Amino acid sequence: MSASRCAAETEQGPHFFEIIGYSLHLGLGRLLRSATFTVGSHDWSVLLYQDGVDKYRRDYISVGVQLMSANRPAAVPTENEARA
Repeated sequence: MSASRCAAETEQGPHFFEIIGYSLHLGLGRLLRSATFTVGSHDWSVLLYQDGVDKYRRDYISVGVQLMSANRPAAVPTENEARA
């Protein structure tokens, strides 16, 4: 019998994105972007669409994380938590 295991390396780091006057941004249909921050030797930015990412999602808030580094690998898995 043989066996093997693959374990991915992960990095974690907090970033706090405060939006002053949150309700004043509603209905503008624009992207709000955090400052760039570094986790795991890569640069990231939080993306927030308060009116949804497209016209089909206007009733939803869309949150994402964008890799900003030029030295990015082919695929970078991300996990994020958004709290209202």
